Amino acid sequence: MSAVSVEAELCESVRLLALPGEDAMSEVGAPGKTADRMAHRFDEAYTRWVAELQDLPPVALFETLQRIDGALLELARPEHRELWTDTELCGHAAWQGVRVLAADAFARLEGVL
Repeated sequence: MSAVSVEAELCESVRLLALPGEDAMSEVGAPGKTADRMAHRFDEAYTRWVAELQDLPPVALFETLQRIDGALLELARPEHRELWTDTELCGHAAWQGVRVLAADAFARLEGVL
């Protein structure tokens, strides 16, 4: 996979995480699995992007992406299993926090890539 497509996939995965829950559900088209699919897509894209880095990205961008990763890992803990429904994706504060981080990261990615 070329570096451009890795960057494009990271941008797209972050863009999806930044969308309001209802919009993300519409775009992902996986009723009941939207949150899981978005988190998995981000994890794969972020992991690939980090593995293929040639130069260090801006610190603020890297830190924001790490914060998204950390927030998703926290949500993936067994005690938060109930937060992975479409209802919670749309309304829970934890997902709103992910959206805020993702919107910040998306703006930073657009400025760098």
